[in-house]
Amino acid sequence: MELSSVVSGDTASNRDGFWDRDRLRESLENCGIRLDEFGRDGCLSVDDLLHELKTCESELTVRPGKRARRTVSVVRVRVLAIIDDQVRALVEVQSDHWLRSPDEKIAKLPTRRRRVGETTEDAMEALLLDIGFDRELLDERNLAHVSKASYEELKTSMSYPGLDTVYDVHEYSLRVRNAVYEKRSAVFKKAIHIGLPQGSAFIGDYAAGAVDTVQRVFFWPVSLNISAQFNTGDTGDGNQKQEENVLSKREGSYSGKFPTLGSLRRGKKPAASPVVAPDSHGAGPSAGQ
Repeated sequence: MELSSVVSGDTASNRDGFWDRDRLRESLENCGIRLDEFGRDGCLSVDDLLHELKTCESELTVRPGKRARRTVSVVRVRVLAIIDDQVRALVEVQSDHWLRSPDEKIAKLPTRRRRVGETTEDAMEALLLDIGFDRELLDERNLAHVSKASYEELKTSMSYPGLDTVYDVHEYSLRVRNAVYEKRSAVFKKAIHIGLPQGSAFIGDYAAGAVDTVQRVFFWPVSLNISAQFNTGDTGDGNQKQEENVLSKREGSYSGKFPTLGSLRRGKKPAASPVVAPDSHGAGPSAGQ
């Protein structure tokens, strides 16, 4: 997907300054979107949307007499680790403004918005580094790439009320290899920063702009109980069909017992990278809703 603005069927480049605040407001109002709901009760503002468009982080289709539609390209990772004959999936805890209770939380697969000029592979690697994966852990000998799926999700944005959003999702399914669990391996200590090999929850402070930081919480809930046979013969390509069957279930969110902040290990702080506020799509602090 080329990240640009689309108006009345014509493509106009955001980098050429097509959008300004007045034009955006008028276009949205002509589509029946109530802008008085923007920028309040945890929702993002028109200026936030304008920033997205100007930086080509999303595209907006506006046709007279029809609904406006925003499109965002995101990368999502499903990282699995086999611990004590259980498949555990790495998820991120989120507490969003649209949930019924301030204390209510959900956990979703880590997701990151793809930026201009990034391939999906680049964005996937950047997301893993943001989470706290050491670059050595990303080697195929330590992290097996099981499958990739691309699909679209159409939802009404919770961050921009009334604005339909198409999420162009590129989901990577990955599995931590047995080598990571060996105490004598070079990557064993590096895996501790992401809660392995025990599958512990971890927390980190992540850059949000030039001076601000956001706190992100990750943990490894049980996704599936399996037999010990699933964990034998880690050749890299054996049992792949079995793994794909396990990974084919697209659970958008996870429920159950959530870790408390006081019990969490503080993960390795990744290199600073720009992020935006958490979203309600399960896209994490760097994806946007």
